[in-house]
Amino acid sequence: MAWVYLDLDIWKEEVPVRDEHLEFIIKQLRIRNPEFKVLSPVDGRSHDESKVGFEETLIQYSEEYPKLLFCMNVESTEGTGIETVWRHYFQNGKTCEISPVWPEFSPDMLH
Repeated sequence: MAWVYLDLDIWKEEVPVRDEHLEFIIKQLRIRNPEFKVLSPVDGRSHDESKVGFEETLIQYSEEYPKLLFCMNVESTEGTGIETVWRHYFQNGKTCEISPVWPEFSPDMLH
């Protein structure tokens, strides 16, 4: 069984958006896309497994607020027990996805 957990972080000029500002933004996102109801308005996290199509909504919303940088942190598994973590960044209608690249394990790495 697959699961996905989300965590939305928002910055303005390298300063995290918090408290009532974060709550306002998440409420606005929930109006535009009901799937965002999985995100807590307090901390921007999903506390249960989620299936949210967030990309298009965040692209559009970021165009309206070009000075904000949105980062959706995503953790998921596909039933294998292997966790995948990646981030989607959105600003001014542009987006990119970043996944960490782990080196292949070798016993020589142990010390």
